[in-house]
Amino acid sequence: MALIAPLVLLLSFGFNTLIVTTDEFKRERYFKARFIMSVLILLIYMIIIMLFTSINSNQYLLLFMVGLSKVAENLLDINFAYYIKEQKHRFVGYFKLGLSFLQMGLIIALYYTIGNLVLPFTIYSLLTIVCFFIINKQAFVLEKLNISEYKKLISLGIPLSITLFLSSLNTNIPKYVLEYASSIAAVGIFSSILTIYSTGNTFFFSIYNYVLPKTVENKFNFSYLKKLLVGIIIGGIFSYVIVIIVSFTILDNIIVIMFNQKFLAYKLQILIIIFSAILVYMSILFDLYINAHNKYKYNTRIQVISVVIVLLSSLILINLFGILGATYTFTIFAISIFVMKLILSLKIIKGVKNEI
Repeated sequence: MALIAPLVLLLSFGFNTLIVTTDEFKRERYFKARFIMSVLILLIYMIIIMLFTSINSNQYLLLFMVGLSKVAENLLDINFAYYIKEQKHRFVGYFKLGLSFLQMGLIIALYYTIGNLVLPFTIYSLLTIVCFFIINKQAFVLEKLNISEYKKLISLGIPLSITLFLSSLNTNIPKYVLEYASSIAAVGIFSSILTIYSTGNTFFFSIYNYVLPKTVENKFNFSYLKKLLVGIIIGGIFSYVIVIIVSFTILDNIIVIMFNQKFLAYKLQILIIIFSAILVYMSILFDLYINAHNKYKYNTRIQVISVVIVLLSSLILINLFGILGATYTFTIFAISIFVMKLILSLKIIKGVKNEI
């Protein structure tokens, strides 16, 4: 999972965002390009495992099937993007929930009855792939390949793809440095604390996907863009008020329930992560402006700058403060990404105002 996820992000070429924000390419182009890239992802994944690990054939088969399951889900993401564009968000939610229950059900039923993990992942992957081809059978009719159009599609998606890949490094770099400078145990503690951020991340990306189609429709509507920005800022302030109230009342109880009694020693780190995470969540919503106006390259530049900032901060602060240094690094990342995306969003809104 630690290997396949970055590969999927790097070779996704941001098709999900392109589908919602542009009407330049036919459905067939996205489906075929995603299928080819998915095969490439799986090949690279397995070659890396063969060259850099010393696992037995059963373990190799299991990793192959786990990778195949992620690739299969990656294929269906194209369909989900079109459903989101058509504002069928509830259908996407039900579909994804169904896939989750299917995967969990197969693992529970087959692993606990016959002690085999390969079989549930195999069945899940095959069912998902068959579902993809049944839904999209018309997209795979034989036709003359338009190489120039595929090149244009890939070139447009490269900045998005790089952005997605770099964004995954912002939380992973501190873990790598923490492992080198401290211990695996420290990485485990920091990763556990970061699950708070990850949970919220999933929620705010859902909001982003829900609002993006409407933002694209109103991308030249100054009044809408202004109200959206005010809503994001007010939502952020309201979130901070709630966190402050919780920190003075029931935070200790929440920490014990979520983790255990020992994590009370990391209450400061947890608070820092929560406060910083709110800035990141707001920056996710600023992407509504950036992607609706197809400013993909600007987002890539922002991510490059943030990765450099995170790397330098990690090397300095983690060596000095350990886990606390990793949380400070996350805060610096959150502030920098928030400020840069806010400035870009304000410029976009100002540009729309000047065109009125």
